[in-house]
Order: sequence, then structure tokens, then C-alpha cells
Amino acid sequence: MSNKEKLGDIGGVGESLVIAFVSSAIDNLPAGLFGAEVVHGAHAAQDVTSTVLIGFDLGPNLFVTGSLATILWLTALRREGLGVSGWTFLKLGTLVVPAALALAIVACSCRLCLAA
Repeated sequence: MSNKEKLGDIGGVGESLVIAFVSSAIDNLPAGLFGAEVVHGAHAAQDVTSTVLIGFDLGPNLFVTGSLATILWLTALRREGLGVSGWTFLKLGTLVVPAALALAIVACSCRLCLAA
């Protein structure tokens, strides 16, 4: 069984969760660049590539440090008098991000099943 087939059997769910956490812990841009090289080098199946992309897109919403855009939005909100603390952002992120990841992965799996 080739590496491509093995990665296709996994479906990318585990990878998506790991990537979501990594791209949230560090900025999503360097995590995305590194992950793109890994996925490309592994000749990953379409389902793996799609779910990893979902992790890169949604993961940064878990922590404030996940993306520069989040930091800029929080700064703009504070300037307008709407203070959102890092703790509040984290509490909301731990509720929303896992649910959003699960729904996005299920939707992606359904799309790939219908396309096959």
C-alpha cells in the first residue's frame, strides 16, 4: 500500500485537528506554509488536503495568537470601547472551534463522497 493510499484511508481528520491546534498556538501563516509543504511532499489524497486546509482556516480562532487578523480585530474592538479579553476569546474559541471543525470535516466528507 502506497503512502498516498494510507493517507487517504485516514481521511485527514487527525491531521486537521493537529494542524488546527498548531496553527492556533503559533501564527497560522508559518504553520500553513510548513503544512502545505508536508502535504505536497506526501502527495496526500484530496480528502486529506481538504481537511488539513480546514484545520488551517479554523484553528487560529482558538487562541488570540492564532493569526495577526485576530489581534488586529481585538485591537480595533478595544479602540471602539468593546473590550474582549484573551480569556474570553479562549473560552469562546474552545466552544466554537471544535464544533466548527467537526461540521466542516463532515461537510467536506459528504462533498467528497457525492463527487466520487
